[in-house]
Amino acid sequence: MDKLFTSLLSARRVFLLSFFLCSFSPAFAQKNIPRIYYENFSVPVVKANTAISKTINFKSNPEASAFRTKITEAYQQKGNVFAGHFKVAVFGCGGSCIMGYAIDMLTGNLYDLPLGEEGSCLFAEDRALYKANSNLFVSGVCKENPERKTLFYLAFLFQQDNKHPDKWTFKKVQSKEFLARK
Repeated sequence: MDKLFTSLLSARRVFLLSFFLCSFSPAFAQKNIPRIYYENFSVPVVKANTAISKTINFKSNPEASAFRTKITEAYQQKGNVFAGHFKVAVFGCGGSCIMGYAIDMLTGNLYDLPLGEEGSCLFAEDRALYKANSNLFVSGVCKENPERKTLFYLAFLFQQDNKHPDKWTFKKVQSKEFLARK
């Protein structure tokens, strides 16, 4: 009985110590990121059950075929909707690298998300932020170095091409456009 009591007491101490260390560790500290006003770029959301009738058109973006499994899994998941009728597939590509695609639920076409060189930073506080009812895509909330408190944003608007309605492009947007309510 004494051994059981002693082992339970030790397990409790280990749990409490782990909880204490994790709670006050910088890795688990809550990030102080200002509110992003996605509603400044609001779009209507298509109901997912009516939208997902198209199969993914890998011919629309041949490079995406290398990630067929990841993209197909993301397309079938509930949620992860962006810009009204796009599913988002984001996945790791080694180290802190991430990449991804937006999949049009109405056409099945695939679009590269701006997560490569133009959409990444070395000291990211957060990455790949989006909402179903907005065409604002924040690739990164960044710092110039870990000690700085000042943040900068790598953000893009996902817009339909005026000349080609079946094509969509990402256009860079300044943080003043989404850090204040319009």
